[in-house]
Amino acid sequence: MMQIRPITIIVPSFNDLRILRAIQSIHDFDDTSSVSILIIDGGSRTDITNSIRNELTSADILISEPDEGIFDGFNKGLDKAKSEIIGWLGSDDFFSSYIRSSDVIEALKDADLFVGNTKLFRNENITRQSFGYPSKFLLGRLLGLHNPHFSTFGRSELLKKHRFNITNRGADIEYFNKIFDDCSKIQVTNKVITYMAVGGFSNGSI
Repeated sequence: MMQIRPITIIVPSFNDLRILRAIQSIHDFDDTSSVSILIIDGGSRTDITNSIRNELTSADILISEPDEGIFDGFNKGLDKAKSEIIGWLGSDDFFSSYIRSSDVIEALKDADLFVGNTKLFRNENITRQSFGYPSKFLLGRLLGLHNPHFSTFGRSELLKKHRFNITNRGADIEYFNKIFDDCSKIQVTNKVITYMAVGGFSNGSI
């Protein structure tokens, strides 16, 4: 039986080879062999799923089947993740070199959530930065600021308490507002954790 690692990174994907860069960034992020990658693929072409498999280790999981979109994929990932800590990454996004898995484990020894900054990019050019600091004071909920979703790691017992509403285009904002409302302690870093591609409904504006 495969040993359950402390951190699971959920990556939804569908016919997007940029996921190979995302996978490599997760491997680079994992400095303590403490991470499992859980890819929830929506039924991509065989050549793409084969390319994904070639980049995975024995600790990683690929589930490829039709789904109802990215938020359905997130929910499937929440159901399948068995680790103590859960993180997220889009197939077109990637982790920075400023935070490693050991930093996440240390931060969550005495917290429910660990949040950093996200730099958003379009065509490989940085367009703006989303800061994790307001999350500590729930300002994302109060002021409508975009929480840096993919720079957020949490205890699985908290994250599994809620689900993404697959009929809501802004389900990620709705989900994370519930998570922040429900947590007791947040650790925040001013370091950039994730580079996130602009283009989704919830990151297309401030």
